[in-house]
Amino acid sequence: HVGGFLPVQLLETSGSKISLFDVHVPGKETVRATDWVLADDDDGNIQFRTTHGDRLVVTDDGGVQCNSESILSADDFCSFRLCCFPDEEVSAQVISDIDESDDDSYTKSRPFVSSKQLFALRNRGLYLTTDPYTHCLSCTSTPTFWQANSSNLSLTCTADTPPRRLHYRNAWINQTVQWVSAMKKTFLKFDIRRMTLKDALDMASLLPFNPLRVNSQGPSLRTFSFEAAESFRKAGHPDWVLLIALIHELGRVVRLLLEKDAAAEAEDCGYDWTISCHSRIVGCRAPSGASFPEFRSLCPDECETRYSTSIGIYEEGCGLQRVLMSWTGPEYMYFLLRHNQVSLPEEAFAMLRYFQLGDWHSFGEYADLCNDEDENVRLLVSEFDEQRREARRDCRCSEDLTDSDCDMLWTTVYSKIADKYGCGGYLRW
Repeated sequence: HVGGFLPVQLLETSGSKISLFDVHVPGKETVRATDWVLADDDDGNIQFRTTHGDRLVVTDDGGVQCNSESILSADDFCSFRLCCFPDEEVSAQVISDIDESDDDSYTKSRPFVSSKQLFALRNRGLYLTTDPYTHCLSCTSTPTFWQANSSNLSLTCTADTPPRRLHYRNAWINQTVQWVSAMKKTFLKFDIRRMTLKDALDMASLLPFNPLRVNSQGPSLRTFSFEAAESFRKAGHPDWVLLIALIHELGRVVRLLLEKDAAAEAEDCGYDWTISCHSRIVGCRAPSGASFPEFRSLCPDECETRYSTSIGIYEEGCGLQRVLMSWTGPEYMYFLLRHNQVSLPEEAFAMLRYFQLGDWHSFGEYADLCNDEDENVRLLVSEFDEQRREARRDCRCSEDLTDSDCDMLWTTVYSKIADKYGCGGYLRW
């Protein structure tokens, strides 16, 4: 409550307490895990204090430490503005303005409203976060987000972002049997344009590799595509695996290919289906552990009894090739390669289509729908997804590859692989 105190834990996503560099003895930094008391005031600010009376302080150079000295303990150094992002109200404009405005419309001094809702803790343009290498508290100029849990009175530093939550919220709303069927009817005509994979990669230079970040910093999708393929090449995988790694995100360029009216309609919808995300099978009961279950009730199919069983509208053991999956960019690319009669092995098609279906390949869900062919490729798909995720993590801080870098990689390596499997020329998109 306003003006009150509340014991609180600051946690990493793993559940471990976040540590702090202790500088009580000058020149002798030690690391300690600290128990905190959250102090609230009537201005929408909070402070973190220890049971020894110290305050969490943000120094002029952006460092974070505990200090009881009067100068550093002034409100400017130790007060955090609590910026709240309600799922149903988040917009791209609000997110982009977080650095530039002190507007209180998304600021509330109620840190334990929801265990999933996101908060940012801001002090003089810097954001409280945890360093991924030292696992200690630090500050960054890039907004970092926290989630509150009232059951154990904790704030957890999360890699989640408001755009990501908004995307998955819209996915639950849109990804229905009716919508997926309509999208397939529209896009499986492949009458948008004829172009090569190299053309698509060049277009990918205009897109961020991670569109669900708060800001646009980071390399392009083209850079990630080549770096992902290179990571598989260095690991000694077959050439067709390299090709799938190179193109698995290229469905996102479809948004750039659409006519202006269609692009505007997609923009108004607020949901970019081309972005790859955790996928699910529509037309049957979604797993209990499906991503972002707090939005599950927003899906219209949840009210349909015919979709409420483990097999839903399908036959038991029908095989994953016969089911309707979330309509996403990789799903589009899977059907594009099929339509253009690319001669890749079946394992390659499985990797491309099912890497998003983590509930299946990593947790054994949808077992009632699977057949022996699915089981034979499950480990392969899971390993592909694991290395793909590692490549994404490595790409976050990468410099963008130049045009000449990409042209060299395409000419010396990947054009030959594309030609080998019948997709080096013009394809119908």
